[in-house]
Amino acid sequence: MAKFALRSRAVAGALTNKPCWGLLTNATNAVKVYELKIVEGPTAAASEFSLGLAAAVGTQTSGVAPLNLVLGGTAGTSRIAVAWSADPTIPVNFVDGVIFAATAGSMVYWSWPDGLYVPVSSELVLWNTSGTTNSTVSMFSVVLEEL
Repeated sequence: MAKFALRSRAVAGALTNKPCWGLLTNATNAVKVYELKIVEGPTAAASEFSLGLAAAVGTQTSGVAPLNLVLGGTAGTSRIAVAWSADPTIPVNFVDGVIFAATAGSMVYWSWPDGLYVPVSSELVLWNTSGTTNSTVSMFSVVLEEL
């Protein structure tokens, strides 16, 4: 199976109880996520992010395919987005989470050596679980495998 990666830049702070990043699988391929990195932007605010499977997928706006780690290889079929015309619904449970102080450049790096499994027709979302608008995110970086 092919491995893919994508780095997303400059995402405005997510409103309270809203998603700010999502990985949408298609009806054919499940995905294993191996790494996810989040870096707070220069206009940092105290923030809380939680990662989980959306209870129902959203309608992504301009989702982007991850890039094949074999340069020149076929792009992935999953989609990564930071905006939705119809939001996914909040996960019932979360896999992981992080709380950032209001410090520019704060970062979290999650690694799953065996892969975090995302089923077909599902959306893994990073959710704002704080009581206010989250900080601007300067960068998201993900490494995944489509199965």
